[in-house]
Amino acid sequence: MKRESKAMMISLFLSICFLLVAGANGFGEEYGALKGLKSVKAVFDVRAGNPKSAALMLKLIHQTYRDKNITAVTKQPALAVVFIGPSVKLTSKNREGFSPEEQKILDEIAGIISQMSKEGI
Repeated sequence: MKRESKAMMISLFLSICFLLVAGANGFGEEYGALKGLKSVKAVFDVRAGNPKSAALMLKLIHQTYRDKNITAVTKQPALAVVFIGPSVKLTSKNREGFSPEEQKILDEIAGIISQMSKEGI
């Protein structure tokens, strides 16, 4: 299960890097991959059951949403986050089985999800 979580993290990281770094300079210049786009739409698949990994993924997704180059394409990017498999438990109010340290991270995850929801994700 850890191997799958690592693979998902690497995949998400590479996807975000490709989206944000592909291209040369400035919005139309800095991120050539965004040149000519009229809108930005993406779905992020979160499967990590590890609270630390999931929190990191959510922070990366939130940063992507707020990226000035993304918002230059469209003021309101259409991003969705889908929780699948073990990650669903991280969104539950039932925190049975999580250590005190993990419960703090679950509070952080809840805060990130709440903020993202307020912003339209």
